[in-house]
Amino acid sequence: MGFGIRKETVDKSRKTREIISQVFVCNKAGRKRLSYKRECGKLVNRRPDTRVDCPARMKIKLTSSKTWIVTKFEAEHPTHLLSSPDKVFNHYSHRQSHLSKTCKRIIENLSEEGMAPSTIARVYNVVSKSIDEEYITAQQCIDHIRTIRKNNIGNECISIIKNF
Repeated sequence: MGFGIRKETVDKSRKTREIISQVFVCNKAGRKRLSYKRECGKLVNRRPDTRVDCPARMKIKLTSSKTWIVTKFEAEHPTHLLSSPDKVFNHYSHRQSHLSKTCKRIIENLSEEGMAPSTIARVYNVVSKSIDEEYITAQQCIDHIRTIRKNNIGNECISIIKNF
């Protein structure tokens, strides 16, 4: 619908520690605690506040029959504009943490050829638009390349020795 979500509160059972209720809110709900830094004797705000007290929220509760029910729902976003459908993937809650195997292979191959993550993301998104696949961001490319490098630590020495 054009907005990101985040968890506001989570209530857990004291005995079993399982989640018994949870509140999901719009990512613009509430006010963020501001961090201040002293400069020249006055307080300076480090970052602008992106939250605007949006009242949109949904509370869910676990029943005794182990099913979830919605106990409170507020759908209106009167304090801010919603994102357009082509920009909704930029919300943190909408980013996919999983990539398909073909996407991972393409990222790995293009990275080995020396392409930058932002260029890899642009190339993949242009190609995948015609195939109607997933959309990836440059940060997802960076994350995948980082995990590949972490998993390749022991094999780097062997590949260098084989090369020489």
